[in-house]
Amino acid sequence: GGEEEGGSASLTLVNDSEREVCYVYISPSTSDSWGEDWLGEEEIIHPGESRTFYLEAGSYDLRADDCDQDTLAEEYDQEISGDVTWTLE
Repeated sequence: GGEEEGGSASLTLVNDSEREVCYVYISPSTSDSWGEDWLGEEEIIHPGESRTFYLEAGSYDLRADDCDQDTLAEEYDQEISGDVTWTLE
């Protein structure tokens, strides 16, 4: 495909939970910190919605928090290449 949006892989977060996702952290597994929130200050993934992030292929740690910064899900050492879907239940 000719669609290059800054990375060779994509991660689609599907929010099938009943809570809003306000913070998403996608950190290389080699990093010792979570880094910045990928959603920015205004963006929320509402229940039933999804959001796609574009990454370089590699191994990542993933975390999604609700608006109270309670962690909804964490995944470690996820190999992301091609198109990957991460569903929060």
